[in-house]
Amino acid sequence: FIVPLRSMNTHIPLPGVVVGDIGPKFGFDEVEM
Repeated sequence: FIVPLRSMNTHIPLPGVVVGDIGPKFGFDEVEM
């Protein structure tokens, strides 16, 4: 199913939707640019 997570006008999360970070990513700090 495809469901909206954010308001189309304000782009804030809809009621009942919690948006956050899942924590450190594996290998993210090891990337050299």
